[in-house]
Amino acid sequence: MPISHATQPASIGPKFSNCLGQVSPLILISGRRSVKGWYSGTAIDSQDTLKFSVLAGVRSMNEVFPLEKVAEAYDRMTSGKARFRVVLTTGL
Repeated sequence: MPISHATQPASIGPKFSNCLGQVSPLILISGRRSVKGWYSGTAIDSQDTLKFSVLAGVRSMNEVFPLEKVAEAYDRMTSGKARFRVVLTTGL
């Protein structure tokens, strides 16, 4: 099961924090935990969506933080105060 991090990251223990991968069903069942996400279609669906975005001029709205402010960006995202995507930049 993929784990997706949105505005409220899933917490299923330190072994699995901030990772993507598979989670044993026993870990979920034993602690009444859950993994949340959504179906986003096939690769072709994603390609079609991106093509439409380019043609229609669709752009994401971002709150940009330099990498040095990662803690501030994370706090803003997890607090629910971020109005848009929270994006880190490396300055390159």
